[in-house]
Amino acid sequence: MGNVNLTRGATFIGEFLLQPRAMGLLLCGSFACAVIFCLSVFPLHFLAGNSPYWQAPRGLVIDSWADISTEISGYRYFVRDAWTLPLFQTAKLGAPDGVNIIFTSIPLLAMAGRLLYRASGLVVNPYGAWTALCFIASALSMTGLVAVLGQRGLAAGLMATASGLCMPALLERWGHLSLMAQWEIPLAFIIYFSARSRRGALGLLAWSLLLAVVALWTFSYLFVMVMGILAAALAQAALDRRLPLAQAASIAAVFALALLGLVFVSGYLANQGSLAAWGFGFYSMNLLSPIVPQFSALFPALGNKMVDATGGQYEGFSYLGAGILLLVLATQPRLWRALARAWPRHIFLVVLLAAFTLFAISNEVYAGVWHVASIPLPASILALASLFRSSGRFIWPCMYLLTAGAIVSAPVLWGRFGGLLLVVAVGIQFVDTAPLRSALAARVAVSAATPLAEIPWADAIRRHAFLRVVPPFGCLADPRGRPAQMALELQLLASQQDVATNTVYAARHKEDCTPPDAAVAAGELRVYLPTDARAGLPSEGCVASPELAVCSRQAGSFDPAALLAVKPQEH
Repeated sequence: MGNVNLTRGATFIGEFLLQPRAMGLLLCGSFACAVIFCLSVFPLHFLAGNSPYWQAPRGLVIDSWADISTEISGYRYFVRDAWTLPLFQTAKLGAPDGVNIIFTSIPLLAMAGRLLYRASGLVVNPYGAWTALCFIASALSMTGLVAVLGQRGLAAGLMATASGLCMPALLERWGHLSLMAQWEIPLAFIIYFSARSRRGALGLLAWSLLLAVVALWTFSYLFVMVMGILAAALAQAALDRRLPLAQAASIAAVFALALLGLVFVSGYLANQGSLAAWGFGFYSMNLLSPIVPQFSALFPALGNKMVDATGGQYEGFSYLGAGILLLVLATQPRLWRALARAWPRHIFLVVLLAAFTLFAISNEVYAGVWHVASIPLPASILALASLFRSSGRFIWPCMYLLTAGAIVSAPVLWGRFGGLLLVVAVGIQFVDTAPLRSALAARVAVSAATPLAEIPWADAIRRHAFLRVVPPFGCLADPRGRPAQMALELQLLASQQDVATNTVYAARHKEDCTPPDAAVAAGELRVYLPTDARAGLPSEGCVASPELAVCSRQAGSFDPAALLAVKPQEH
């Protein structure tokens, strides 16, 4: 059966499922399914960016209460700020030094938002539309990848669309808005496999460079994954002599110059804090994560628990879903044969994916709750690895390529029954991921409960020129406690009013924890959060409660006591 034609093998039940031959029809169908999916999960006012949800956004992934708030606040400050170098530096967040919003927000959206603001004066929240774009692009890119690999049948297109929309690692990632752009990985694979059937450097260079820039201005982790795949395409083309060595070297030079220049201009290397961080080996992938059902409707007895032995292996959450697992098991013989035959012609990609997998597992190897091994590494290697401490994410390229390979292999291995197998897998995948979709729909339907009353705080912040939080977020003893939640809420409210603030939650940010002067400056609204931070509390112009203190020299223009009405903590 291995020689069965891919197109003929996907056709089954005769006239019931006709096979579209045009790539455009296949993508149009995928697009329609993705739009229906988004409308079934997300309210329209959420997608428009003006629903109550965005006043107190929360995600599904751990700590997303901080991530979404800082995404939005960094975006708001940037779009209204002046042009400067580094390009994405903003002065009002983390004042007086400011912060580069590449460490808080999605640079691509921030740039689009600034251009729109310059043209119209409108500050538009793009993150609802971005969410829909990510799901739609995920469906389209997976459908395109399966088509490029040779399978353009209707059943394969349906399964590719379903896998793009119902990949558990995408649904569960809601809350890290930049990492919702996992569609960039299948796009990189599309370029890789398309390049094998084409000669010439110009098209390869143009599409690859465009995707690399988009990935760079989305998130650094995705950029490394995408660039690895694109570099493998270039190296393989040179090895196969599909590209003359001189052309390959020219493309590499253009890439290096363009991307290094963009890295410099964007400010990736101008960060005041260290780019390295603790967590490599902690934020890893568990060996059982891809195959053990998690958040599964088909295996409810396993509960809503994730395979996580460290408390940080949610970063390597990679459960494929029951539908995809069914295809992988059903096509395993063909997948192994294909790998055995193809690896010499894809040696760079195979080595890259093996390296990504080992890096995702890290040097602390876990299988379920068992610590399998601890592999000693030189300090220099650990320091380099800590640049991407959440190494578990690097399983995503293997996850998406394995899924596409299983979809393509089903008609080849099973002939006319392969299409039926694909349709069954669509239903299983959709049913299996229902709990994650339901949790996502419930989360975005309403705003979360917050400690502070929005209306009086927004009014008070608007009446001041500066909001000082003591201590700022990065200096709090507990970065997940109630004071931290208040600091993030204050940051979000200050960004809404375009009032500068000293507090900021940002990756790789070096915080100044020096206590402020005792005297409150004119135009300053000062907020003391934990009780132990009030040693230097000014004697005048302050009101206090057990949870916070508020100081201002213009208390006559608002009611400071109204700000102390902190909501009870939910349990």
